[in-house]
Amino acid sequence: MNHLDTRSSYSEGKRACECYCYAYAKEYGVNVTIARLAQTFGPGVAGEDNRVSIQFAKSALQNKDIVLHTKGESLSNFCYLTDALTGILVLLKAGVPGEAYNICNAKETRSIYDIAKLVADEVVGGPHFRSDGHSRNK
Repeated sequence: MNHLDTRSSYSEGKRACECYCYAYAKEYGVNVTIARLAQTFGPGVAGEDNRVSIQFAKSALQNKDIVLHTKGESLSNFCYLTDALTGILVLLKAGVPGEAYNICNAKETRSIYDIAKLVADEVVGGPHFRSDGHSRNK
């Protein structure tokens, strides 16, 4: 990953936050355990959220086409909200201080294209999906 790319700020920001947490823990002698959440979806997730699952669902509910701004080849792991909360509770009880844990669905990794198709297929008579063939990473 090119850390100078404009799209890398999200990943770099997460990495910086982890570093700050570990530095704080060392300086003040507190326990810190990091939870790295996968793409979380489910009831209560804000409609303004910019994650693909939310944007695809919003388009489908508004009967708008789902537009991919890439070829949709990148892979993501998705986690239902209650599963993510369960993972966080397990970490609170049994997580090892100083460790980082990925909270995700270990069995499901899908391409963005597959998620768009799944959402479009589930809405009978609803939206279609298409790719504009451009990458926002360029």
